Amino acid sequence: MRIIAFSLLSLILAGCATGYVASNGGDGYSETQLADDNYQVTFRGNTKTTQERAHDLALLRSAEIALSKGYSYISVSFSATGDNGSAGVIVNNMVISKRKPEVSINVRMSKTKANSGYLDAAFVRKNIRTKYELGE
Repeated sequence: MRIIAFSLLSLILAGCATGYVASNGGDGYSETQLADDNYQVTFRGNTKTTQERAHDLALLRSAEIALSKGYSYISVSFSATGDNGSAGVIVNNMVISKRKPEVSINVRMSKTKANSGYLDAAFVRKNIRTKYELGE
């Protein structure tokens, strides 16, 4: 019984962090357009995803939306972090679980650098893709 429980725990906790993919209702990124130049972008990770990775991938998605819409700069006007549940198993009457991070950011986009709070979308895109070896 312990071997089965340990094997199940290993399967749940093993694996990779959530990839940079559209969520389709599950883990990954999603966005909602709030205005022509404003989006809410959310990234939901699995138990192997760090809060930092979830934030970075939400920021990456924001930069890619901006670039695809002809904007060069982004500014995060609001950020919220939390979790979208947990996954775990019960072993010897103990619950072993890991949290699943969720990050939502509200991003304004601009064709010019309106102030020092705006980030270069192409620079953000390149650096985050490099950091997580996502390729182009």
